[in-house]
Amino acid sequence: MDDLGIMKIFYSKSINHKFLFSVIYLSLDKVHEALDAYKKANALEPNNENYKQSIKICEDRLNSPPGGASATGVC
Repeated sequence: MDDLGIMKIFYSKSINHKFLFSVIYLSLDKVHEALDAYKKANALEPNNENYKQSIKICEDRLNSPPGGASATGVC
């Protein structure tokens, strides 16, 4: 896929960009930023249960002792 194709997907109105950012932040182990992006995504789609669950998981991870693994291992 060329750069134009990627830009079309990225700027598509059907994709919640806040969700994409949260996934990117999590892949970089930036849980605070991921949590913020999930909260913004949830504000755009308040009925999305996946966002609510992801927010809870990130909050749990942030509240866990340093070096401790999360219960689910998702975040």
